[in-house]
Amino acid sequence: MGKKMFINNTGHDLSVQLQVRSGDTPGHLKGFKDFSMSKGQREMVEYSGPSNPYLDGISVNAIDSGEIVAEQQFVINRGSSLDNDFNTNDTVTFNWETENITLAFSNTWTV
Repeated sequence: MGKKMFINNTGHDLSVQLQVRSGDTPGHLKGFKDFSMSKGQREMVEYSGPSNPYLDGISVNAIDSGEIVAEQQFVINRGSSLDNDFNTNDTVTFNWETENITLAFSNTWTV
C-alpha cells in the first residue's frame, strides 16, 4: 500500500502533487495524487494500492509575500539516495528554510 504521513512545518498553506510510479522502475508513470495542506497540518495520504507503492516525484508550492515558492524532486535512478528517501521512509516533512521549501524524510509513523 502506498501511503505516508505528510507534515507541514512551513508556516504556509501548501499545494502538493505526488508522482506515483507504475511498478518498480523509475520513469514509468502510474498517475498523480494532488492534495492541499494547511500550515501545521499532519495528514496520512494514501496515493496508491499495493501493486504500485513507489513514489517517483514530489512537487510542492506555497505563496509567500505575493510570490509562489516551489520545490520539485524527481527520481531518475532506482536505488539512488532520493529514491531511498522517497520509498524507504514513511514520513515526509515540509520545512521552511531561508525562504525555501525543504523536504525531510524519516520513519516515525507506526501502525
